Amino acid sequence: MPKPVLPLLILLTFGAGTAAAQTCLHGANEAPAQKARRDAAIQLATRINLAEMVTIGPGPRSRYRPLNELMNIPPTPQGFEVQFHTDGNTYSFSIKDRLDPCRYAVFSDQDKFLYEAIARRDEPVVVPLDTR
Repeated sequence: MPKPVLPLLILLTFGAGTAAAQTCLHGANEAPAQKARRDAAIQLATRINLAEMVTIGPGPRSRYRPLNELMNIPPTPQGFEVQFHTDGNTYSFSIKDRLDPCRYAVFSDQDKFLYEAIARRDEPVVVPLDTR
């Protein structure tokens, strides 16, 4: 195995093993406080999508606005982190729970569907580059 790939493989394997050994905060045995945090993250995602639907002034929407220009957005729940990107024609965002060992996240884009997911727990696969 080429030397540059080995450190990356070790790092990826160590990170995956750590998360798999811990208990997820969100799921079948979710505590009420964790459910409240998750519900607040879903509410934040819903409000971002709703705020992007508001048209300012007459005529068709000309662009999507950055997060700091959106109105009536609740605060980010404790322990979560928002990443928001727009080029004006599209937008996407994720709201990740930085306290959850399983890395629970809510995400969406201009299509307005909300998705909930956790990171994969299986071993990562590194595909060597063809050096021919």
